[in-house]
Amino acid sequence: DAACSGDTVYVSSGTYYENLSIPRSGITLKGSSGTTAETVVIDGGGNGNVVLARGIKDFTIDGFTLQNASQYNNDNCSAFPCSRGLYFTNPPGYDAGTTIMRNLIVKNNVFGIWIEGMLAGNVTLEKSAIVNNQDTAVMMGSCGSSNAVVTNNTIANNNGYYVYLDNCLLGNRTLRNNIIANNSNGRGVVLFPGSQRTILYND
Repeated sequence: DAACSGDTVYVSSGTYYENLSIPRSGITLKGSSGTTAETVVIDGGGNGNVVLARGIKDFTIDGFTLQNASQYNNDNCSAFPCSRGLYFTNPPGYDAGTTIMRNLIVKNNVFGIWIEGMLAGNVTLEKSAIVNNQDTAVMMGSCGSSNAVVTNNTIANNNGYYVYLDNCLLGNRTLRNNIIANNSNGRGVVLFPGSQRTILYND
């Protein structure tokens, strides 16, 4: 909570049992030098979103495993969705700034990564593995005129939808060089109404 806008917070190897809420815009959360996503683990303990970034912009998260968000049968999820590995959400009409999600392993949650509510800005999800989640792996909704790039990720062994785009009428979504495999209901990329201007390369 002491981090200020513009700060980079380096995290050492270890498993951290917590539900992390990003307090303000402009923060970079990064594994320390010499660590990998496998060695820096945030474990939600089945008790909420693992990482919640709500009402902020210009956020970077790089080099973590995000695992064990709340499951479907947790009654505490009724008031606010709390079953995501990473939940980036803003009020409608909010600017995401430049938000980067990189070198992540997102596993054993209900939903992997859920991104919604951006009027403008640029969001990148890259070099990550979203695996073994109970439902949708990557969700983008109410995108406004924001732009998103999903590139060089592995999205595998999930249930539900795997890349799900809903109400993303303006801006551009680019999916490039992703491996989408062994997901149980056979749907790779789903474009719901209002999700035009989506380009797929080599997926």
